[in-house]
Amino acid sequence: MIQYEKPDSVVIEKIGLTAPLIFSQGKTQKEIEADLNKGVVAYPGSVLPGEIGNLFVTGHSSVYPWNHSAYGKVFAALDKLETGDRVIVYYNKHKFEYKIVNKYVARPQDVQLVHPENEAKITLFTCWPIGTNLKRLVLEGELVR
Repeated sequence: MIQYEKPDSVVIEKIGLTAPLIFSQGKTQKEIEADLNKGVVAYPGSVLPGEIGNLFVTGHSSVYPWNHSAYGKVFAALDKLETGDRVIVYYNKHKFEYKIVNKYVARPQDVQLVHPENEAKITLFTCWPIGTNLKRLVLEGELVR
C-alpha cells in the first residue's frame, strides 16, 4: 500500500478545502467546540477512516465574530457538493477516497451517529443555514478506495 507523507486531514478539491482532521477526545460541547477551532472533527464514537462503519466529521460553517479561528468557516461551501463528488481523507499515512451519495438538510436532533454493518462510510455535517444553528446540512459518502 502506498504511504502518503501528509498530516491527518480532509481534502475536498471541488471547494478548495484542506483542513486538519482532529480526533476529539472530549464528549462535551465545550471540548468539541475547542477542537473545531483546530480543523474538522471526527466525532467521538466514529470509526477510523477506511473502517467499516461511519466516520462522522463535523466542521463550522460560521462562528461568532469574536472567534478568530482559521477554521471558523471551513464547511461554509459544503452545500456546493453534489452526489458523485469526492472527499479525500488522509489518515496515518494512508489515503481514503469517499464518493458523496446523499445530501440533505435535517433538524439537529435527527442527525445521528449511525454505523452501517458492512460498509465504510463518511458523514460530513455542519450547521445550516450559514450563520444559524437551526438545522444541519448533511452529506453522506461511501468509500471507493
